[in-house]
Formats: sequence, C-alpha cells, structure tokens
Amino acid sequence: MLRGMTAIDHLKDQLASLAGDGDYTVYRLIDLAKELLDTARDDLTSDEMDELDDWLSRQFDANRGAARIRWGLLHGVFDSVQASLN
Repeated sequence: MLRGMTAIDHLKDQLASLAGDGDYTVYRLIDLAKELLDTARDDLTSDEMDELDDWLSRQFDANRGAARIRWGLLHGVFDSVQASLN
C-alpha cells in the first residue's frame, strides 16, 4: 500500500485499475476482483464496506459501454463476497 493511502482508497485504486484495463478476460477480471475483495474485507469496517458498495454503484452509473460492463462485474463480485460474509 502506498504511504498515506487508506486501505479502502488502495482497494478503490486497484479496482479502478482492473476496470480500466480492457485486456483481461471476463473470467480473469472476476478472479482478480474476488482475490482483492477477499483479501481486503478483513481490513475494512462495515462503514467502509458500505462506502465501497456506494462507490462501485456510482462507477457503474457513470460509465457506458464496455467500461460499464466491467464495473458491473466488479460490483457483482463485491455483492458475492458480501453475501459470503452473512
């Protein structure tokens, strides 16, 4: 993690990098996102998880085309990780 960057900001940066890179297959994008979210969830508070959920929704809403699809996949992975916690 970069100095001065919070865990949630670092995760957002990593997810944005995944969403912005159209070189990954759908399966690889999902696998990488799941790994990032599984690893980070222990370091995030429930408020930060809610913040991340809102942020992912805003990213999805703000994009179109292939980028929107990638953000939708990332949000779906997040929902899946969240469901596994309950």
